[in-house]
Amino acid sequence: MNQRPQLSRYLNILLVCLIGSSLSFLGYIHSAQLEQQQQQATVTKLMYERQAQLETRIATTIEILDALGSFISNTESLSAQAYHSFSQPILDRHPEFWAVHWVPRITDNERKNFEETLAARGFINGITELEPSTNSITPSSPKSEYYPVLLTEPLKRNRAIIGFDANSRQINSDVISQTLNQNINFLSSAPFKLVQDNEGSASVVFFRPVFSISPAPTELTTRKQSIRGFIVALVKPQTILDTLAANDQNIATQLRDIMSDNAINIGSSGQNKIEDDWLTQQVRFASLGREWQLELSISNKHPLLVDSSNRAILILIAGLCFTFTLAAILYRLSQAHLQIIQERDRAQSYLDTVETIMMVLDKQGRITMINRKGCNILGYSEAEIIDSLWYSPRYMPDSTERYDTYLACMNNKLSKEIVYSENPVLDHQRNRLQIAWHNRVQFDNDGQPSGMLSAGEDITQKHYFSSLELIRSKAMQSALEGLSLRTIFDQVLKGIEALNPGAKCSILLLDDSGKHLMGCSAPSLPEAYNAAIDGVEIGDGIGSCGTAAFRQERVIVEDIQQHAYWAAFKELAAEHELGSCWSEPIFGKKGRLLGTFAIYHANVCAPIDRDLSLISKTTDFISLIIEEQQTETELKRMATTDELTSLPNRRKFLATLEAELTRAKRYERQLSLCMLDLDHFKKINDRYGHHVGDTVLSNVAATMQSMLRETDMAGRLGGEEFGILLPDTQEEHAVILGLRVGAQEAELR
Repeated sequence: MNQRPQLSRYLNILLVCLIGSSLSFLGYIHSAQLEQQQQQATVTKLMYERQAQLETRIATTIEILDALGSFISNTESLSAQAYHSFSQPILDRHPEFWAVHWVPRITDNERKNFEETLAARGFINGITELEPSTNSITPSSPKSEYYPVLLTEPLKRNRAIIGFDANSRQINSDVISQTLNQNINFLSSAPFKLVQDNEGSASVVFFRPVFSISPAPTELTTRKQSIRGFIVALVKPQTILDTLAANDQNIATQLRDIMSDNAINIGSSGQNKIEDDWLTQQVRFASLGREWQLELSISNKHPLLVDSSNRAILILIAGLCFTFTLAAILYRLSQAHLQIIQERDRAQSYLDTVETIMMVLDKQGRITMINRKGCNILGYSEAEIIDSLWYSPRYMPDSTERYDTYLACMNNKLSKEIVYSENPVLDHQRNRLQIAWHNRVQFDNDGQPSGMLSAGEDITQKHYFSSLELIRSKAMQSALEGLSLRTIFDQVLKGIEALNPGAKCSILLLDDSGKHLMGCSAPSLPEAYNAAIDGVEIGDGIGSCGTAAFRQERVIVEDIQQHAYWAAFKELAAEHELGSCWSEPIFGKKGRLLGTFAIYHANVCAPIDRDLSLISKTTDFISLIIEEQQTETELKRMATTDELTSLPNRRKFLATLEAELTRAKRYERQLSLCMLDLDHFKKINDRYGHHVGDTVLSNVAATMQSMLRETDMAGRLGGEEFGILLPDTQEEHAVILGLRVGAQEAELR
C-alpha cells in the first residue's frame, strides 16, 4: 500500500538527481570554458603589455634622437669629441643602438671642403656611395647634394662607414625623401641584414631630420631649404625583444615587418620552443611610417595560465544545489564579468606603461582615474589624487578661469570642444610645469557630457627653451634695428624674468679703466639700488658681481645676509628685499672681461641645473651682442676719425661743414671757418724724423681742442693742414682764435 508513494518518492529523488547531475555537468563544462577564455584573456593582456612596452621603447628611441637632433641644432660647430661625449652615454644605456650617425647635407660646392675635413681626420676615401651591382663601396659620382656620414658612435665598430652617402642606398633615399616631402619628423627604413653583424638578425634605420634653428621649418619648401642633415640611428629590434623577454622560458615573441615582401622577421625570442598546445595571439600596429606585426605565444604550463582554484570541481559539487535558471543567470553574469575584467586589465595595463599623463574627470571636474605616469609627474600617490578637484589652486595657478571654462563645456555652453590645450600645472613641491593636453569629452546614455578623458604631455623643458630662443631672436632683431644696448638687454632680462617668476636680473659692464662696473640694464631692480651699485669697484669679496669680475669665475651667494662678500652691502640688500645673488662674468673674444650678469631672488635659494644652464647660455648671448655693438661703434669711429690726431678726418669735417652751412643759411646765423697750415713742417720731418713730426701734429691738435667750445669742431684735412669750424661766431672772434692758435703753434715748434 505504501509502495506507490515510496516509488514515487524514489522517482522524484531520481528525477532531482538526474536534473541536478545534468545541471552540475553543464556547470562543469561551463567552468572549463571559462578557464579557456580566461587563459585567452591572459594571453591577450600579455600581448598588449608587450606591444605597449615595445612602443614605449620606440618612443624612448625617438626622444633620444630628438634630444640628439636638438643638441646638434643648437651647436654651431660640432666636434667629434662633443658628439662622442653626448652619444656615448646613450649607447651605454641603450644596447639596441648598433650605431648613431650624424649625416649632414653637403652640396656639390661643399664636397671638396668636406672631403678635406675627412682627410684631416684620417678618412681618405672622401664621399662614397653604394654600387648595387657588386654591393661594394665606391667613390661617389658628382651630385647636386649628398648625405654622407660625418660623425658616428661607436667609431671603432663603424669606422668604415665614415663618408658613405646614405642617400645612395635606395631604402635610405626613400625615407629621406619622405621626411622632406611629407612633413614627417621620424621614419624608419625597411629591415636589412648588417654585413658586420655576426648575429644574423635584421636591423632598421631610424631617421630624424635636423633643421636650421631659424627660420623654423614649417612649410615643405622651408623644410627642404633649412635641412642641415639627419640623425641616423641603426637599431636592432632583436635587442629590444631580448630585453622584454626577461628570460621567460614559457613565452615566445616574434616581430615582423609586414610592409616588406614575405613579411620579414626582424626579431624573435623563444621561437624554437613553441609546441602545439601553446596559445598564440597577434597584433598589428603602425610606427615610424611602417606596419609591424607582433606575435606572442605562451605555454599552457605558464604560471599565469595554471588555474589553482579548482573552479570546475567546485561548480560540479555546488551545481547539485542550483537550478537551471540560476545556472543561466550565473552564465550571463560570468560572461559579463569576464569581459569587464578583460577590458579593465587591458586598459590599465596600457595606461600604466604609456609615457603620458592619462586622467579621467567627472562632470564636476573631480579626478576619477589617473595612471602611474600622472602620479609620478605630480608627485602624489593615487590615493591623494583620486576624488580631488582638478581645477583647484593645489594643481593650477589659474584654476578659477579654467574651471569656469570646464563647467561651461560640461553644460554645452561652449561653441567648440576643448580638444587641445596647454596650461601650467603645479606639482607637490609647487614647481611650475607646462603640460600639453589632448582632451575628449565623455557622454552618458542621454548624449549629455558626463566628464572628460585627458592625455597630457610634460612640455616644460620644450616650452622653456623655445621661449628662450624667442627671446634671443627678438634681441637679435632689435640689435639689427640699431636699438641701444640698454633697450635690447631690458627686453632680454624681462623675458628671462617672465620665464623664472621671482627672478630679478641685471647686467653690469666694465668701464674703460677696467676697474669699475657700470649699470647697463636691470629693469626689475629698484632704481635706488641700481644707483647705489653703479660704478662699484671690482675686487675680491666685493659683492657677488665685484668678486665674479675680479676672480673671472661664477659666484653663487645663496644667502646675502650671511655671506662675507656682502658684508658691506647687506643693509642695502635688505632694504630692497634681496635675499640671494648669483653672478657670472661675461667674456668676449680671447677671454676679455666685458661685465657681469646676475640673477637676484627675494628669498634665500640655490640654483638648480636648469638655472646654471640659463646663466651660461645667457652670458654667451649677451657677450655676442656687446661685441657686435662695440665692433660697429669702432668701425664708425675709424671711418670718421684721423688715427694720429684723433680729430675728425677730412670726410667727416667736410660733411659737418656742409650741414652747418645749410643750417646757417636757413636760420640766418653766423658761421666762421679757419684754415691752418704748419709752416716749414717738412723741415721738422727731415731734421728730426717723422716720429717727431707726428708728435708735433698730435700736440697741435690737442692745443686746438683745448681752445674750442663744445659746439666748435677742429679737423685734420690732410698732412699739416687743419680746419676749425665755428658755428654762431663772427669774423673778428674767429680771427682772435686763429691768432691764439698760431701763437701756441709757434711755441710748440
